[in-house]
Amino acid sequence: MQEHYLRNNLALLRERWPDIAELVEKSIDYNGVSALQENSIRATLIIDSILIASAYDQRKEAEVQASLIPEASRDAWVYGLGLGGLVRNLLQRKNLDHLHVTLMNPALTHQSLRYFDHSDWLGDSRVELHTASEQTEIHFPFAAVPSCLILANEHSARLRDIVFLELANPFLLKKHSKVNKELLIRLEGNEDFIKGDGDIADLFQSATEKTFFIAAAGPSLGDHYAYIASKRDSVVLIAVDAALGPLLNAGISPDIVICIDAMPELNELFFKPHAVSIPKKITLVYFPIVHQDVLKAWSGQRMTAYSPSELYQETKAKYPKGMLFTSGSVLHPAIDLARKMGGIQLVLFGADFCFAGGLSHVSGSAAVPFDQSNTGHHWVVNNLGDKVSTAPSLLGFLRDLERYIDHYPEITYINASSNGARIKGTLLLEEVNDGA
Repeated sequence: MQEHYLRNNLALLRERWPDIAELVEKSIDYNGVSALQENSIRATLIIDSILIASAYDQRKEAEVQASLIPEASRDAWVYGLGLGGLVRNLLQRKNLDHLHVTLMNPALTHQSLRYFDHSDWLGDSRVELHTASEQTEIHFPFAAVPSCLILANEHSARLRDIVFLELANPFLLKKHSKVNKELLIRLEGNEDFIKGDGDIADLFQSATEKTFFIAAAGPSLGDHYAYIASKRDSVVLIAVDAALGPLLNAGISPDIVICIDAMPELNELFFKPHAVSIPKKITLVYFPIVHQDVLKAWSGQRMTAYSPSELYQETKAKYPKGMLFTSGSVLHPAIDLARKMGGIQLVLFGADFCFAGGLSHVSGSAAVPFDQSNTGHHWVVNNLGDKVSTAPSLLGFLRDLERYIDHYPEITYINASSNGARIKGTLLLEEVNDGA
């Protein structure tokens, strides 16, 4: 491996993509420690202790990655360059007319061009290079180089998370589908509740032109109790289940609590400790797989809602009721309900999607803390411009929320947390208040 590769690679890059070549040339230094590992079966590059490509069998690794793209595809997208193995594998396909390669980190690209010869595919007319900052959504069909997703830079973070989310979707869909027998049993056991409880659709358009406060259970929720209390009488307050206890402890009673999770310990964690202090006027909105203990113990009004999941199709046909959007997070249906009730301004509290202050949940919440020891290189940029560690699931929830916000731009979305993740499509509460 010789550094003169860089000169030849950059010459080809300048010829076809001068703007990208300039960006790569400026990105000489990588923040992490990079090393070239040549004393292995296959030479590879190590950055931040991450192998950019296999040191054992790069050909087989590329085959596995390329298998996500159907053989008959004429157009394909690749996220991450790596050492070029995935690109080369796909270019062997005679049916392929166009291959779009998206660079997730120009500094990482610079290191790859420096130590490895990429002249073969850089000169292939079927290849088109892009930077992640140019793109707002993912293209299909696609394949990805995992190491490049992990080492994506700040400008590529949103696209990186969307790619990760799409890669995880087959597993998530299977987990929450009819294949999960435990969920089917829970659904059958709750039939009497579903049949007799209220229909969430009855709340739709019941609070038009109102401001809604949405209380999630992120660490920053506790910073805003005084503000929430000061505005309480003029807004509709919807809380996720994990935020109920902390709100009640602060003397704040929500109008609606939303619960969607199937875990058996839900009642013990979020509801039973506050059974005496939960006002009967609070409405519980729940998905049909919520544990019976929660439904039996709730003394106030209960209303059933469905998600679009195939799990609920038969039950929904039998007992028609309204639907709420969710993509894994209980915050999603809380926001969707506020919109469907007629809210025009939604203020999000505790919607952090990261370990703000090193915590996963607001103080006083009984939610099981996230295990931060296995979060690896996952991070988001907060509203102060700092990188904050997070969990892959939180990244997925965040990016799906951003897609939702983009789909309903007529609503004003306000984020109360400066320490939480930057949420595309939201305004910051402190900026809104400063301008008032």
